[in-house]
Amino acid sequence: DVCTWTGENGKIVVAQVFPSASSYDQSRQAFESQYGGTAEEVTGVGEEGFFIAGNTGAVATGTLVAQKGSTPVSIQVMGGTSDAATRKNEAIAIAHVILGKL
Repeated sequence: DVCTWTGENGKIVVAQVFPSASSYDQSRQAFESQYGGTAEEVTGVGEEGFFIAGNTGAVATGTLVAQKGSTPVSIQVMGGTSDAATRKNEAIAIAHVILGKL
């Protein structure tokens, strides 16, 4: 399941609930390949999580993937005028809401 929101200043948030636990590792490999970097571990969000910043085309993007039980979710915060640290904090806040409903 995927949900997309468009907010102020052209910021877009894409939330996706993955179908299986194996999607966590697969998504990490895919995002690291897409962004050409290494994801950083994130604690305090689900049982495990990572964040990586990069670009989707020409749009600055921050991606958080966190897992609760056997359900991984990804939150992508794209565009707007904020920096990677702000995108990370926004993604973490959204992940807490979604994971709290699982």
